[in-house]
Amino acid sequence: VGVTLPRQMDHYYNEKLRKYRDGTLHPVWRHLEELHVDVEKLSVRAAFAIAYMAAKANEHLTRMIRRDRAESLVTQSDPLSTSF
Repeated sequence: VGVTLPRQMDHYYNEKLRKYRDGTLHPVWRHLEELHVDVEKLSVRAAFAIAYMAAKANEHLTRMIRRDRAESLVTQSDPLSTSF
């Protein structure tokens, strides 16, 4: 299973915006226009949502790393834990 990075998604939506603006958007996306969806706003919102999710994931990983480091420091400094 591949992982899509925020930068790749950002490029994807920027490409959609470019195609929307120059009129070369694929017909599959045209149904959104028929539903009166503003494709440009949708793409911008998607880009912000991706950036937000990436920032939250980064914060979560940073907290996990800090917690693991703190636990390992406590374990290393505890003389009873090394005797077992």
